[in-house]
Amino acid sequence: MNRKVLITGATGDTGRAAVKESIQRGVHVRAMVHRKDDRSAALETLRAEVVVGDLHEIDTVRQAMEGMDAAYFVYPVQSGLIEATIPAGWESGRAAAFAVLDSTSAELLAMVALSRLDGGNRTGQIGYWCAPWARRTGVVTQASAALCRWAFGALGLGLIEWYAEVGNVPSRRVAERIGFTVEGTLRQRLIHRGGRVDAWVGSLLPGEVAARPVR
Repeated sequence: MNRKVLITGATGDTGRAAVKESIQRGVHVRAMVHRKDDRSAALETLRAEVVVGDLHEIDTVRQAMEGMDAAYFVYPVQSGLIEATIPAGWESGRAAAFAVLDSTSAELLAMVALSRLDGGNRTGQIGYWCAPWARRTGVVTQASAALCRWAFGALGLGLIEWYAEVGNVPSRRVAERIGFTVEGTLRQRLIHRGGRVDAWVGSLLPGEVAARPVR
């Protein structure tokens, strides 16, 4: 079976070269781009699978990583990216993202984040992604629960929302184990691989975070 790799910034010089070299080596490449255009069409002629996403939005990164074995992050240093990756950027009050690493090897296991933070309404939206090699270990559930406790305590949030494409059962199981109440389905709420899809929506209130979430 061919190795599957996500390459971001795929329409840039470095990203395009990485896509071409990887495909020549027999790798299945999923190329993440900001928009569909002539440059993304050129990647498709190379037999790359093209998806639309944004590194500022963890939900699009999570969706793009589904089924992938590894990721090669390529992006230019432009306005907003530096601020989005360091704690000082949290001062904007818009997002807070964390990488979950193995305590011994420092290998990346997962990412958890809060986005769309609204200090006035005291709300936020949770997103998470798990590396294929860390699945079924409970790491995402534990990290996400810790993130929610921090959000309710340190940030003073009064509500955290969760969204997932209808049918994404693993994401729903994590949310329910944390303590989220799945409230229903919103039609065409999310963008997944360039198309609109229905989404499950859930909410979590202070005091509802599971003390010890089950894996």
